[in-house]
Amino acid sequence: MKSEVKIELDNSKLIRLFLGKVYKNKGLNKIPLIIKKSDDPLFYSVVDEMDNDIIRILNKDVIDGFLRALVQKQNKEIRIYPISTNFIEEDGRYNFY
Repeated sequence: MKSEVKIELDNSKLIRLFLGKVYKNKGLNKIPLIIKKSDDPLFYSVVDEMDNDIIRILNKDVIDGFLRALVQKQNKEIRIYPISTNFIEEDGRYNFY
């Protein structure tokens, strides 16, 4: 059994926009977050070595706890698909459980 890596995504603006799109109307859409090196170089360098792995994304400004996500590489792009479904949004913060 593989462990899920916890990774801090420091770009709060990017994660807030992404979560707003994915979880609007309380539904889980299959919208990926496409990560570029310029978005968050440290995060990018960690997930660049992954494919079809599950990670836990942390962000102290937007997420209480963590967001589980699937990392996939497609055509040299890194795509992050959220797989956490249960959450509460309160005061612009997401709490996944």
